Amino acid sequence: MQLVRDQQAVLYGVTEGVMGIGADKRITVRNKAARQLLGLPHRTELEDVVGRHFESAGLDHRLVKAIKECDPAPVRFSANGHSLIARVTKVDRDGVDLGLVVLLHDVTTLEALGTKLDAVQDMADALRAQRHEFANRMHAVLGLINLGKIEQAEDYLREVTEAGPKIAQVPGLEAIHDAYLAAFISAKAVRAHEQGIELRVSGQSMLFGHIASAHDAQDATAVLGNLLDNAFTAALRTDAEPWVEIDLLSEGNTLHIAVADSGPGITTDEDIFARDVSTGSHLGNEHGQGVGLPLIKRLAQARSGDVWIADRGSGGAGAVIAARLPAVLVEPAISENDHSEGAQL
Repeated sequence: MQLVRDQQAVLYGVTEGVMGIGADKRITVRNKAARQLLGLPHRTELEDVVGRHFESAGLDHRLVKAIKECDPAPVRFSANGHSLIARVTKVDRDGVDLGLVVLLHDVTTLEALGTKLDAVQDMADALRAQRHEFANRMHAVLGLINLGKIEQAEDYLREVTEAGPKIAQVPGLEAIHDAYLAAFISAKAVRAHEQGIELRVSGQSMLFGHIASAHDAQDATAVLGNLLDNAFTAALRTDAEPWVEIDLLSEGNTLHIAVADSGPGITTDEDIFARDVSTGSHLGNEHGQGVGLPLIKRLAQARSGDVWIADRGSGGAGAVIAARLPAVLVEPAISENDHSEGAQL
């Protein structure tokens, strides 16, 4: 009896999901973590999977295939709002088949962190490009001074000061009042420019207030960055001049995002948000590659928001993907002057 209690303590004490399958292919045991990760019924419910054949337990088809083939290779899939990696291990003793053990690892947080780090990398790339541009301009000024052409150096400095940086100029960016989002879009514009894509902000955009916290900024840029990356890929899939357009709107503390592109659109009925977050496989003529779309959808839903297809694209126009992120903005303060002006109106 003590041995059974010790085994139960080990089984339910680990954070990874564990599921045992007997030689008769029926599920013999599963711990609490496996139930929560896979969204399985509680052991007190009639639908409990213990005692059922694994093929009738409602498991993801990729996991079922790995179990059926006793494939020890890692299997990536999504279940119950989690990004999971499963490993199937065959167990035998003295040549006797004892069944299989399935280990489940939750990598949702790790993949979300990777998406957010991509946004940071984009910012770093933009800063590096701006540093290079600044260095080139300083070399030009130094050359003019060394040649004794002081007036020309002054004129050059005056021109570049008025013109601003030549890289990362985004039409319509002045509508974005949050400095962090504006900087992030400028960083993405650097990458778009390198690929020959025009990145612009819609004339309908109107974003007041600012991002509430660093955590909110990470979520917002993770969602926006992923949508832009997929739009860039889609825009390059046609012979037309590639462009991507961002539409940002603030509604109280909620951020609304829409990203449109000049690509071929989403030409099938397949749910692009249901794909494996890490496959990286092309979706034929579908929008972008689908990379990270399930991940950012879950990220948005965790904030009571969502990501969805607003328009699949038709008549030569590309797809439009939209997102809603509640509670990421701080509304701008209304001054007494604003109140008095409103009263006069």
